[in-house]
Amino acid sequence: MKVSIIVCTLTCDNLKDCLESLKKQTFKDFEVVVVTPNPNVKKISDKFGTKFVLSEFAGVSHQRNLGIKHAEGEIICFIDDDAIADERWLEFLIKNFEERVGCVGGKIELLFEGKVNEDLKEIDEGLFKRFLGGTNLGNEKIELKEPLLWGSNLAIKKEIFDKVGLFDEMIGKKGEIELYNEEIELQDRILKKGYKLIYEPKAIVWHKVLTKKLNLEYFLKRAFWQGYSDVLAFRDEKALKEMVEKMDEKNFYFLLKRKIFEEVVEVLLEKNPTQKILKYLKIGRGIGLLDLKKWEDARVK
Repeated sequence: MKVSIIVCTLTCDNLKDCLESLKKQTFKDFEVVVVTPNPNVKKISDKFGTKFVLSEFAGVSHQRNLGIKHAEGEIICFIDDDAIADERWLEFLIKNFEERVGCVGGKIELLFEGKVNEDLKEIDEGLFKRFLGGTNLGNEKIELKEPLLWGSNLAIKKEIFDKVGLFDEMIGKKGEIELYNEEIELQDRILKKGYKLIYEPKAIVWHKVLTKKLNLEYFLKRAFWQGYSDVLAFRDEKALKEMVEKMDEKNFYFLLKRKIFEEVVEVLLEKNPTQKILKYLKIGRGIGLLDLKKWEDARVK
């Protein structure tokens, strides 16, 4: 069973460590596809003997989709350029692909490159790790009933994309635009088609956490865009249609704007960092709802 590993990147900053870790995999039948809008990355890609794909623009969903189209493997694996794979990462992911298993993901441990600021030590641990890209759903393999796997440690049967579609290119990070949930939205479609999601804790990657992320300002910004993205990834078609129809009601807009204003006032008074982050999350969802009709109209076009 051949595997294709897709690595999306913008620069060469972390790519070498990622590709070095892939060279050490115990599972050997795989190719690496590096997708980037930066032609300067080709030099390091060629050095490691990977397939190089030049993207016309930066956008994680677009780059992943481009990688899928160039991939030759039966299984498509995804890892971020700033992540380092355990040598048995592929081995443990691949062994889980039994009948009706559409997607497998593993544990993501955090690898700090700097000191954690004191004001972050008061943040709820689960929230802290989640917003830095960590995933730990326990130490036992389980079948998931909801989409909880992260895109830096993910494997999907290539045939699944023919049945459910590719990543939604309207969500996911696009350069400086901090949208998220592209992998969550895709997993939701996979589940709705009757395929299984599996969490395999032995498939481990270490995700680098840059020093610039280790401050409260980063977490507040991250919370806002996470909340905003939660709305855009909403895919219950019936409920979504009803929600969009409400957008034409002036009363809906008025009440929503008033609620957002109340949250903004409260966040200015809030001292607890966890509560402050959660309020930014709510504000992001509120603004996302205000913009929802615009995004759905653009998707139809």
